[in-house]
Amino acid sequence: MKLKASTAIAGALSTLLLATPLSAEALSQWSDGANKTAITEFVTSVTTEGSEHYLTAANRVAVFDNDGTLWTEKPAYTEVVFALSQVKAMAADHPEWQTQEPFSIILEKGLGSLREIGLRGAIVALTAVYAELDEEEFNTRAKAFLNSKHLKGERSNIDTTYAPMVELVNYLRANDFEIYIVSGGTNGFLRVLSETAYGVSPRNVIGSALATEVVAEGDNVTVKKLPKLAYMNNDETKVLNILRTIGSRPTIVVGNSDGDLPMISHALKGDGPHLGLLIQHDDETRESAYDRGAKEAIAAAAPEGDNFLLVSMMKDFASIWKP
Repeated sequence: MKLKASTAIAGALSTLLLATPLSAEALSQWSDGANKTAITEFVTSVTTEGSEHYLTAANRVAVFDNDGTLWTEKPAYTEVVFALSQVKAMAADHPEWQTQEPFSIILEKGLGSLREIGLRGAIVALTAVYAELDEEEFNTRAKAFLNSKHLKGERSNIDTTYAPMVELVNYLRANDFEIYIVSGGTNGFLRVLSETAYGVSPRNVIGSALATEVVAEGDNVTVKKLPKLAYMNNDETKVLNILRTIGSRPTIVVGNSDGDLPMISHALKGDGPHLGLLIQHDDETRESAYDRGAKEAIAAAAPEGDNFLLVSMMKDFASIWKP
């Protein structure tokens, strides 16, 4: 899987005279070091005509996971917090929830219920409330939640994005990469978030999806959301949905967990230049330090100098949060 791409790229760069657009100011939120250099050298190599690694703009695709990659996933997944808040908001219309699990536990313990109901119970609650909300009502509630205070209280939910990662998205976009978000979050929630937070079109969101039922009666077509997932967009499913939606292996893939490893590995196995980045949460002071759910991915990534880079938040991020 590891191609030692940066060595080959460095050799090719020695013959190049043109710099990547914005190269002088590129990635100012990143600390100087091997990883920042590897990223900018890679982008220069695939965007400079005459380079052996040159790719036309049509073939430059970057894929980003969301939770833990572009914004925080601590102390809990932000979308799960939103879903639990909607259980409370809609409880008056559902007296049966007072005695029906997992809703009764959520109503009693709030966010603390996650220890008891787990992710499976959270998904049951999430799909139940989402199925009842039409698109307009869902978007209104999601926007209000995103503009409300994050659990840690220092900033709004939509402002818990990582400044270096948003900068990387913008840097790649300036170099004619098409950006996709490929995440375990639901399409509906991610599409409310993506354009405001990252400048990514809702059409370029690939997330988990609720099951739907389409009924066509003559020219009258109705779509009904069902209270269950059609699929969870994680692990190998991310690869399947990338191929279905994009139709090719991305040039750059960025993630932070074992669930992102299949899509990174699949991209790196392709012909031509590819780069994988894994964000390592190792900054207890400025964010959080944890490797749960990421141990295999961390072991597969290289500390520096390879085409699968292990990016340390502590060492590589000059700042963490959006200003």
